[in-house]
Amino acid sequence: MTGTLSRMVAGVAFTVAVAASPAVAQQATGTLFPEPFLIEHAVVQTDADGTVFATEPVTDYYGGSWIVSQRADGSRVVIDFARREITEIRTATASYTVIGFDRMARLVRELQILEGPAPSESDDAAGKEKAEGPRLRVVEAKGGEAPALKRASVTNPLLERPGVRHLQIIADDPVSGATTAVLEAWLDPEIHFSAPALEALDGFESEVLNAATGGGKALSIAALALARSEADGAVPVMTLRPITADRPGTGSVEDTARRIEALEIFPIELVGVPEAFRRDPHPLEMMVAHASREAELRRVMGGEQER
Repeated sequence: MTGTLSRMVAGVAFTVAVAASPAVAQQATGTLFPEPFLIEHAVVQTDADGTVFATEPVTDYYGGSWIVSQRADGSRVVIDFARREITEIRTATASYTVIGFDRMARLVRELQILEGPAPSESDDAAGKEKAEGPRLRVVEAKGGEAPALKRASVTNPLLERPGVRHLQIIADDPVSGATTAVLEAWLDPEIHFSAPALEALDGFESEVLNAATGGGKALSIAALALARSEADGAVPVMTLRPITADRPGTGSVEDTARRIEALEIFPIELVGVPEAFRRDPHPLEMMVAHASREAELRRVMGGEQER
């Protein structure tokens, strides 16, 4: 489950199920991103054994109530905050899928119940203990108290722009007393997220993105939100985090912006789905349907064995 959903939300950029007419575009354009801009970025993952995996560059377009994440082959994922929908448009297969924020979170919960064991009292106790920690705090990275995460050999001139802040987000474990750097972020104040945009991003990442990755990136997601808030909404031009946030030494993931620039006009044509494209069921819907059939089969077989 995690791999499929992670690919759908990769790049932190996820719209409407029909091609946007001027009327629809005018209605949906809001105040989240009143001044459109783009960020071209790529991810480099360095495993603990030194193996390096790099993704192709992705360009994220911010404008109105949308974020559109476009890959090199023209396929794209669109987040529509006004409609609370995620649409993935696949040019290679002339198809697309649509799912609402709430429905995605609900289906993820259903899948976890169908595929996982029933929660026990000990699980509930462990969940409460986990919810109480660790505690996050911000350190201005000037030879700070926590060792810097190991960077990949990627040069980024954007880090040298005037005013860029380098922050470390530190996790303090109240039980063990351990201190861990869970995120480093370089943020450029030249482009800011508005307060409504920060609220929308924080909500999307915590409620939808975290659910889509099975809850495994909750600490990194919270750390990124804290970094943006500390920098007054400045846009991250690079982030660096462990592959597993609560387990240092597992390798690192580096998301580096190659280009960031303001746009005169948001490319509204990226929001629309081409008329001839076929709408397919969302992969998560198919996964839940399959898991439901498997659960029903197990129930029937179990009943027969009892007889």
